Amino acid sequence: MHEVCSLIFCQTLKRQGNSLSDFVPESSQTTTSCLPTQLMSRQSVALLICCVSFLSVANPAHCQQPRTLQTVPKPESVEVPPDGITVPMKFRGSMPAFDVMVNGQGPFFFALDTGGMGLARADVTLVEKLKLEKIGDIQASDGSGQGTRTMDVVRLDELQLGEAVFKGLDAASRDYNRSDRVERIDGILGIHLFQDHLLTLDYPGQELRLSPGELPEPDGKSVVELVPDQMVPALEIEVGGQKLLCHIDSGNMAGEIVVPTSLAEKLPLQGEPQVIGRARTVTNEIEIKAATLDGSVLIGEHEIKNPRITFAEIFRTGNIGSGLLKQFAMTLDQKNGRVKFVRATEE
Repeated sequence: MHEVCSLIFCQTLKRQGNSLSDFVPESSQTTTSCLPTQLMSRQSVALLICCVSFLSVANPAHCQQPRTLQTVPKPESVEVPPDGITVPMKFRGSMPAFDVMVNGQGPFFFALDTGGMGLARADVTLVEKLKLEKIGDIQASDGSGQGTRTMDVVRLDELQLGEAVFKGLDAASRDYNRSDRVERIDGILGIHLFQDHLLTLDYPGQELRLSPGELPEPDGKSVVELVPDQMVPALEIEVGGQKLLCHIDSGNMAGEIVVPTSLAEKLPLQGEPQVIGRARTVTNEIEIKAATLDGSVLIGEHEIKNPRITFAEIFRTGNIGSGLLKQFAMTLDQKNGRVKFVRATEE
């Protein structure tokens, strides 16, 4: 996913890799051939808004030090009660979202993107409302190598989620509300905000749990090892008999599984992939196709039969979206490189 091995983090960062985080379809062509009607609505196409994201915010105070892409930012301090916290889960489309306080004000509505690098992102309206200080900028890319865009970086003195308090974090900023088909958000919580704690997104129970601790050693069944050297959580799964590296992406609101278009000829499908629309990334416009898998997806010990597969040309790896994650309570142990999936019927 990441071709660039190291960068100097001064005031800019160019991230290369898969990114569906900015998909906003400009038009859609729905079709019922080989796809279930309920999955082929115009709204399904329109929700291609967030997926593997591109943020790892530069810290101008450390411009002198080169850092590798395997190095991620941290808040200046994190306070989580010893017994952990539990926070009600809301949704932006199918993306988990939560009420948070920023700099002592709020609550503000933040989505949580497990495919989003960095600590947080702030919508331009939040920046204006709180008069957040700009401290630099970054260069963002969709990973295709075709163009970049510049985004401001602002400083958040404090962010509070339930009883957890994060102090001193940087957030990239732009307009995150370009679609009127999903709820407006004030910002996004990046996956690295939770890098030192157990993070559970319990979709069926509709709650987030954050606590100290670690998952048991991976057994390849209930606990699966994350693939190292990925900037967002990723694991190897099996799709229709094909091994595939996939990022775990709560921000992907459109697809259950998104895979490179090059896999279309290798997978058993219930018919040819059909065009379901065109989408706009942060720097490009691409065609989106989908089909139903004539087979199963295996994630550890869990089998998902005949899921919808979405194909995107710019992808180099796979992507597990909220359409599939909603079946599970998922616990991420980023510090030890582990993930656990529990289906609602197993609890």
